[in-house]
Amino acid sequence: MSRNQGFSLLELLIVIAIFGILAGIMTPSFLQWRDRSKVKGDASELRAVFESAKLRAIKHNTNVVVTFPDTTSYQAFIDTNESGARDAGEDILITRTLSPGVTITTNTFADSDMAFNGITGKFINDPVAIRVGLGPENCSSIRVQHV
Repeated sequence: MSRNQGFSLLELLIVIAIFGILAGIMTPSFLQWRDRSKVKGDASELRAVFESAKLRAIKHNTNVVVTFPDTTSYQAFIDTNESGARDAGEDILITRTLSPGVTITTNTFADSDMAFNGITGKFINDPVAIRVGLGPENCSSIRVQHV
């Protein structure tokens, strides 16, 4: 009685082909999931920065400005002289860069910044909408409105 040990070459090639087909099917889904999670993570972080800026404005009884110097980064600072621009001696609360490939695709506020009032916590600008994404088909929107 002979005992077969191991796999034949044909069996091994069939298993490799099945893994190759599965990898080809799963890779695009994984890449889309990864891209969506980067966009959602950056949008959530930006939303948290807005909330933090609002709370800091009330806590310090001064304006806090979130500014967007370009489409891939933002910064929040305490605006003690209420100029709307960061001057010497004004504390930076946070500086962030978005994940690689993620950009701020749309913003509806002037001067690439928004400021929160220190007394009410409301933002000084008109209501805003910001879209963060990897392109027009993969975006997450953030809306900030007066309450």
